[in-house]
Amino acid sequence: MDTGAFFDPVERALREEFIPALLGMPKEDITGRFRELLNQSIKKGGLGNRNPVDTVGLVHATSNEASEYLVQTMVEGTPFEIRNHNSFVTAACQEARATRLGREQEYLELWAEGNPAELRRMRKAGKTGVYLTAFPNQEKKEALHGVLKTIC
Repeated sequence: MDTGAFFDPVERALREEFIPALLGMPKEDITGRFRELLNQSIKKGGLGNRNPVDTVGLVHATSNEASEYLVQTMVEGTPFEIRNHNSFVTAACQEARATRLGREQEYLELWAEGNPAELRRMRKAGKTGVYLTAFPNQEKKEALHGVLKTIC
């Protein structure tokens, strides 16, 4: 069953309200191509703000794979081993991440097709957002404050 359509209102709110407010842009400027770029992970130069309509299939498949051992033990009545469950979860998450990163790389190559300078720029952009995924501590806080002062 395709449940992507149920996430249309969420995507509409992201595209028309959240992203324009976050970026200080009119909602008309959040075009399909630009929105797709924002979907990319931070390491790929995006915001990691996924479109739930597009990602629902992968997320659902990952959830099914991650819970496979749990369901199997309940159906068969066999003892549950947390290590086995964790192995299933880890494998499912790694596979999903690899799939997502592969799709993102394909998109970036299409985005910059025929323009090597654009591809280099996108690769550099992925390195500039690393601070967004770092756990804060005093040293990083001071460094981030310096970066924000430079940008603003």
